[in-house]
Amino acid sequence: MAELRSLGTLLAEELVETLGRDNVEVFSKAAIVGVDGELEHGAVWHEAGGWAMRAVLGEPKAMVPAAKAVAATGYRIMVPLHYMHAAYVRSHFTSMEVGMQDAPRPKEILCVARPSVRGFCHPYP
Repeated sequence: MAELRSLGTLLAEELVETLGRDNVEVFSKAAIVGVDGELEHGAVWHEAGGWAMRAVLGEPKAMVPAAKAVAATGYRIMVPLHYMHAAYVRSHFTSMEVGMQDAPRPKEILCVARPSVRGFCHPYP
């Protein structure tokens, strides 16, 4: 578990640094477990990835939304995105499709960490 927390911290720091900590408004995480795994294997990433994202962003008020699935290589998952200080802010309540053509293989887990600088591309008027 400690190794996965280290990975979560590394990814969160790099992503937030790239976007600019003060610019991040939205966050999420997801895991796609290969077909030889179980759904609960994806939960390991949710603890490590969510903990790291919250720590790097300064303990936002909302929980980090998440999605997980057991699937074959090439599967695409819909990742829920929420405003980081309140889960149901309508302008920031959306999702994003994520996947890779060659992952996860049967014994792999594809981990997603997803901060963003805003909600909808075209906000409500």
